[in-house]
Amino acid sequence: MKEKLLLINSNPVRPLLPPVGLEYVAEHLSKKGYEIDFIEDMKDSSLAGKLENDNYKLILMTIRNFANSTFSREFYLPEIKGLVDLIKSKTSTPVVVGGSGFSGAPEEVLDYLNADFGVAGEGTRGMDILLKKLNNGGTPEKLIRVNDSAYLDEKFERKIINLKKYQENYGATIGVSTKNGCLENCIYCTSRQIAGPGLKLREPDKVVSEIESLAGQGINNIFFTDSVFNIPQTHAKSICDEIIKRDIKIKWHGFISPSPKYFSKELLELMKMSGAFAVEFSPESCSDKMLNSLGKSFRTKDIQKATELCKKNNARVHYSMLFGGPGESYDTVDETFRTMDKFRPDYVNINVGVRIWPHTELAKIAGKQGLIDEKSNLLKPIFYPVSKELIKHINTKISERIYCDKTDTAHYTG
Repeated sequence: MKEKLLLINSNPVRPLLPPVGLEYVAEHLSKKGYEIDFIEDMKDSSLAGKLENDNYKLILMTIRNFANSTFSREFYLPEIKGLVDLIKSKTSTPVVVGGSGFSGAPEEVLDYLNADFGVAGEGTRGMDILLKKLNNGGTPEKLIRVNDSAYLDEKFERKIINLKKYQENYGATIGVSTKNGCLENCIYCTSRQIAGPGLKLREPDKVVSEIESLAGQGINNIFFTDSVFNIPQTHAKSICDEIIKRDIKIKWHGFISPSPKYFSKELLELMKMSGAFAVEFSPESCSDKMLNSLGKSFRTKDIQKATELCKKNNARVHYSMLFGGPGESYDTVDETFRTMDKFRPDYVNINVGVRIWPHTELAKIAGKQGLIDEKSNLLKPIFYPVSKELIKHINTKISERIYCDKTDTAHYTG
């Protein structure tokens, strides 16, 4: 008889999104011979009954985020801990936690949740290590860290759960990973804590085979979950080229660097031909002072050249912006809006407030400035300070522009 594993998507955010990483882990472990029971919604009413009536070897929970990055200041860990407590009240089966949110601060989150084991980093390899140790009668480490990205070598069909319903019911794009890690040095980002140093690439053939399988299931809207899709440019070109060669009819998007090192007319043409419905730059600012402060590798002139290239080639341009980092002022805010008015992107999503995540460069900066100390609990939402007056100024600028959309700034109360 196959040993059974229960996998739970412990994301309380709505609308519910499919957990890409947990899907990869589930498919990997299914190939290894385990029977997989997959709970897509942590609020599923059938969960309590499953815990009482089924005999699982392990219960796996993925944590996508443990708090919101906006001024709404939502904190998800208490609800997730409630789920861990429920599981422990119903069964003695060990609870394993992992996922991108967990991997950003694994020691702290594991301690908060009081789970039995944690897997930080790459989940398929981490579960192999954990299960091998348990199957051999050993005592695994409570926290297993893995940075070798073994999942990148696998082909996935993505048939563990019904993904089409997410597209039909919520209009969701379905995530696909083409790489792990990031070469950029943004001060607020947790990518290096999650994936380890360097960049680890999936073979384009494996990426596109996964997309082809999704398309065969009726999935036609894809989001590349990479920190930046076009780093390196050669890898992005190869993926686009393979989609075109196989004549797969999809629409896709992903975050694109405007740096001339990574973005070119040739790549843009391949992106359009392969189904990209917009070029989604994430510059965060159009002020060179702030781009430098945030640790960006490009400058405003690069954003301008990339935007102009898109406009000349009839490609829709989106920006994702982030106000409120170290050095933000009325001058840098006004400069950014003046520059966007000049560059004329088709759509801009704006977030106000930079979350201080554990172990990031921003956390170090905030510590040196006396804004946080060793007693500060960075699991809870703490933001780099920005005045109410400046937030009001930013909101006014947003309201004056029809191409701008804002995220949750109205909830900020100081």
